[in-house]
Amino acid sequence: MKNIKLAVVALSLFGISTSLTACNSKQKVVIYTSTEDYNIEYLQKCLDEQFLNYNVVIEYNSTSNIAAKVIEEGSNSECDIVFGEEYSYLEKMIKAGVLDSIKGDYDLSKYTDDTLAQEAKSEIAELEYLKEAMANGVTQFNGGLMLSSHIRLGEWNADKTAMEHVYAGMNGIYQNGRSLASWWGGDMVDLFDNNDVRITPEPANAAQALVRMDGSAYFSHGNIGFKKDGSGWLGNDLTGIKFTPDGTMTLGSGIQVGGGGDSTGVQQTLADVLNFNAGLTKLLKPYGSDNQPLSWAEAAESDGAGGIKAKSLRASLTFAS
Repeated sequence: MKNIKLAVVALSLFGISTSLTACNSKQKVVIYTSTEDYNIEYLQKCLDEQFLNYNVVIEYNSTSNIAAKVIEEGSNSECDIVFGEEYSYLEKMIKAGVLDSIKGDYDLSKYTDDTLAQEAKSEIAELEYLKEAMANGVTQFNGGLMLSSHIRLGEWNADKTAMEHVYAGMNGIYQNGRSLASWWGGDMVDLFDNNDVRITPEPANAAQALVRMDGSAYFSHGNIGFKKDGSGWLGNDLTGIKFTPDGTMTLGSGIQVGGGGDSTGVQQTLADVLNFNAGLTKLLKPYGSDNQPLSWAEAAESDGAGGIKAKSLRASLTFAS
């Protein structure tokens, strides 16, 4: 049987990471792939230019047929490389013994045990919806009606072969409540983690506004937001105006306007503000530029030079300690 092995490589031809199974080098190299025709043409062109001493033959098959074909052919398989195969089918090939030699030939710990690799695997897992849309999704047109699982809107590269920048989209694949349903002003990337805490450093090309499957959302680069329980914030999630499902609002300075279904909280808050204002006006007296006292109404009037008439505040009472 051919010495088929597994590796994970970054293909500069496409600028993406993908699964690749490969065997011993030969003058003739046969590649099984399920990628699109235009990718096959481009891949064939690049391989022919880079590897002049090899006769590279690329054969198309569906993902399921590739695994079944390699497993069935066994030692008689002419396949040297499987490009773009789904992980589930790679697992079937491993269980069938086609990739057994990988364990003795490669040290994969550097790909699977370090922190960066684990973080990368987590990020890939979060994009499972995209794999689902590409592998199992269907787009149908019925008159003016379009039915689909995932739509991305953006700018294409110069060759019109790939979308270079994504700026908006809609997603119909549900993984959990935090799955994004619609987004604008960037890619399908959230500014907040699952606990609604802003991620630092900020993810590159994150959406400026989005709505999640559970109804939570944010707008204005995260400066306006709503949690799934109905609470949220205006201005800034830390120092802006925050509100709770029962209607209680907290201003950035800490002043709280109570909710609870009646006007008691609002009345108490207004009373506190009025009492504070009354006490302040009795304790302090505004003075103009001529050192003459002013009423509080006069103090706020324009001085005609871009300021107000009040130039200083003086105590109305003598403070003693």
